[in-house]
Amino acid sequence: MQGKIIKNRYFKNTSLDYSIERLKKCFLDKGVKIDTFDSVAMLPLDPAQLKCDAAIMLDKDKSLATWLEKQNIQVFNSSHSIEICDNKFFTYLEVVKLEGVKIVPTISSPKQFLSVNKADTAFLDLVVKQLSFPLVVKKCSSSLGENLFLVKDYTELKKAHLALSGIEHIYQKYLGEFGSDIRVYTVGGQAVACCKRTNETSFISNVEKGGKVSHYELSQELKQIAELIAKQLKLDFGSIDFLLEKNKKSNKVNYIFLEANSNAFFKGLESLGYSIAEKIVEYICKKF
Repeated sequence: MQGKIIKNRYFKNTSLDYSIERLKKCFLDKGVKIDTFDSVAMLPLDPAQLKCDAAIMLDKDKSLATWLEKQNIQVFNSSHSIEICDNKFFTYLEVVKLEGVKIVPTISSPKQFLSVNKADTAFLDLVVKQLSFPLVVKKCSSSLGENLFLVKDYTELKKAHLALSGIEHIYQKYLGEFGSDIRVYTVGGQAVACCKRTNETSFISNVEKGGKVSHYELSQELKQIAELIAKQLKLDFGSIDFLLEKNKKSNKVNYIFLEANSNAFFKGLESLGYSIAEKIVEYICKKF
């Protein structure tokens, strides 16, 4: 096979660099040399110049992924999975179809073609009635813990609503433990790693926002739920994130689906002893 790792031209991150180097090394261990390209380098006027069988997308560029697929290049993850996972409400609409999977109650913002300077109180009243406080407001396409608002009252809700005016966003009921979630990494629809992410100073658990990773047992129940979601989203590889909610009467833990990522970084998980890059490379090489 001839493959290329695709990264975003305008994004720089040490976790991304780590993922790229690990994948390149694991491919090389199998005798496959993989180059790294950004979005501009992957768009020559003559598609024949690509000389590529496989494109490993560490980017969320759905348009580029679609273009590559039209050149008969196998893309991991597919443009379909990228599109679904990069829009949190699209993800919600897919996962809510699954029987037995608990999911965070979510309301999508109405379409706004332009930003406004006056809150839509009729809509916000509906949000409060359905979700109550506290709740979380976030961009549909946010990443790395950016553009997230934890709102505790109506004043904060209006502020977040106006901050995201003209931008597609969602409102979600605030659940789970403060600053923590469970991340399950799947490859080829199989759960291969699990960790707990915890941030003691913020409700945002992302490592880029100060979150720390620790081992968490991948129970059979959690494994089954994560794999069911990964297959529903047709993910070649990526993460499935859950909130933890304890039943006060039974002390049983409920796993509540939060979101999925088609290009989740894995530096944190590999620091716990997992070899995510190796699993991804093995999966892709078996396709050729």
